[in-house]
Parts: sequence; structure tokens; C-alpha cells
Amino acid sequence: LLVGQTLNITAMATYSDLTTQDISNNVTWQSDATSLAVISNAVLNKGEVIAYAVGSVGITATFQGTSSPALTLTVQFDPDAPISVSTVATPNVILNNNTDSTTISAVVQAADSAGVIADTTVIEFIITDNNVETIVTKNTVNGVATHTLTSGNTGFISVKAQIHDSDISSTSNILSTNKFTNVILPVAYIDPIYDNGTYLTGSKFGILAINLSNRSFNIEQFAVLNGGEHLPDSPHSGSNISGGLLDGGKSIFVIYSLEEDTADNGITISILFTETVTGIAPFGFGYNITYASANP
Repeated sequence: LLVGQTLNITAMATYSDLTTQDISNNVTWQSDATSLAVISNAVLNKGEVIAYAVGSVGITATFQGTSSPALTLTVQFDPDAPISVSTVATPNVILNNNTDSTTISAVVQAADSAGVIADTTVIEFIITDNNVETIVTKNTVNGVATHTLTSGNTGFISVKAQIHDSDISSTSNILSTNKFTNVILPVAYIDPIYDNGTYLTGSKFGILAINLSNRSFNIEQFAVLNGGEHLPDSPHSGSNISGGLLDGGKSIFVIYSLEEDTADNGITISILFTETVTGIAPFGFGYNITYASANP
């Protein structure tokens, strides 16, 4: 076993009638050198050994007062050995049109910071889309294996990247959707000063938009209309809002403030986005503002 790697141990019981049974989940596991390697008794990963340092360690299993002979594990160190893999989808949201795509990158970490992952390292991408599992095999190049993915389904796609013939893996999720508004969280902001059917100077209207994905969207415009007519300085050009870009995982907060009293003919606020890779039509959010008096 290499430093940093894991291994699952099996305990087989032989009974007085010479029958055998796998009792791996029923025994109590023990390591005689926990500074070198430990073995878990937790329910979810019982019997899993994790190697920490070079040396020999004995593993025993005990069941109903009977203990096994010690199983000797030799822990070695290979600076080039893979010890972990991290998976990221860029972007993590795609349109379900079988054309828009994401790139899944599996980055393999060597045991030593100066270690080199062999380009022959095999990564299995286990893809579950609409309850259908597909396995795609790729080789690493400079420690990274990639796979391009499209979908025609709606929902989350699970991609597990696993080093072939090992338990080393990680999982990334992708949302396949028919519209990008599903990954932008909008919140309307309203701070009115109202008097007898008129919004007074200083009344504020705005939108907070939070990008829940790692995909970036272009901000086209923010608009405030009254009775269907643009108010002064509306629409705001998207290039004047956060540099015209709503980056992945970021948010924008746009506020319009009235500079003069304005009769209430029905205020509407909206924000529009575009996405350059897919070239789809602008999309966004709009709100019709209705002032309700506190009096009957």
C-alpha cells in the first residue's frame, strides 16, 4: 500500500461446520501501528485502511471473542503515485440541446509535490444522465484527463472520475436545463416615497441578481419604465454595470433612483442577459411594481 492510498480489507469467518461467511461489517478492526496506517470501524467505510507513513503494520479482526491472525501490510512511498483526483465541470450548467457542452476535468495529484503523474494513467468518467450510466475512458496528459459532455435531458448529471483499478475518485454535478434563468437568482428591490399616486424624488427601484453557476453571462441592460415608457437614463447599458459581466458565483445589485416626482402609471423594472457561447436570445427578469396604500 502506498502512502496516502486506501485499501478495503475483508474478514472471512470459518465456522465449526466448515462453512465460511464474509463478516467484514461485523468485526472490530484494529491496527497495531496507527501512526503508519489506521483501519476504520465506522459504518460507512468499515474495513478501509488509510496509509500514513512508510513501514509495516498488522491488521486484525475480532468477532465474538475470536481474533484473526495479523494481516501484514507494507506501506511504501512512491512520489509519482496518484493519491487523489479532483473533478470540475466548466461550465457546470449547460443547455439541454445536445450542442451546448461542458468540459469535465479530472486533475490527479501525485503523492509528492514534485511527483509526476504518468500520461498513461487511466481515468474512468462514470456519467449518470437521466438514470442512464455511461463509462468513458481517458488517459491523463500532464496529470489531467478531460471529457466533453452534452445532453438532451433536463436535470442534474453526475460525473464520477475514478482512477482505473483504484478507489480514488471524485464527483462533479452538472445542471442540464432549457433556460439559463434557472441558475440566476433575482430579487427585486423597492424603496418608494409615495404620495397620492405619485412616486416622489428619491424613490428607488432595483434588482439583485446572483449567479448560482460557474458560467459567466453578459449583462445587456437594466431598464425602468413607467406606463411602458422609459424613464430618464433608462435603459442603462450593460457595459456600465459591473463591466458588463455577471461572473460565475458573483452577484450584481443595480438601483435606479428617481430624480423628479413621477406620476404612477405602472412602474416596470427589468434586467437582460446574453450568453455568447450559445448565441441564444437575450433572457432575464422583469417586475411590475404596484404600490399598495397602508390605509383601507
